[in-house]
Amino acid sequence: MEKTNWRKIFKSVQKTCRENRLREFNFKFIHRIVVTKKELFRFNIKSDSNCIYCGEPDSIDHTFLECQLTKSFTQEVLQWFKADNNSNINLNTEDFLFGLSSVLSVLTKKLNYTLLFLRYYIYKRKLQNDSPPLLLPDLINKIKYKYKIEKII
Repeated sequence: MEKTNWRKIFKSVQKTCRENRLREFNFKFIHRIVVTKKELFRFNIKSDSNCIYCGEPDSIDHTFLECQLTKSFTQEVLQWFKADNNSNINLNTEDFLFGLSSVLSVLTKKLNYTLLFLRYYIYKRKLQNDSPPLLLPDLINKIKYKYKIEKII
């Protein structure tokens, strides 16, 4: 297995987006300091540490990799991205979590932005206890709008 190139991962967000809010989230995500119900429960802010979507114990790993609802939502987003961009990109776990850093084409930049915004969207929805939890049309509209702002199109 190839060794993770953390230097590239840390620098890639500068090439992925201009929005400070997303850059800050990515920094916290990479450093594993995003807050989940696990931490909120530990500090007596929430009454339990269970995921609002599936009831399993919440954590960073659970939120982005293990929760069945977020996993299926992520698959839907990736299917939409592949169809919308006529691509056949396959991602491993590291690519999903940190984006592609090897080739910086327009498609790669678009994918990296989509993955970053997807993680941010999931995180914010869970933090706000939003239900229904994750809405594909809502996310797609937001991403397309952000593409225009970021001038990725």
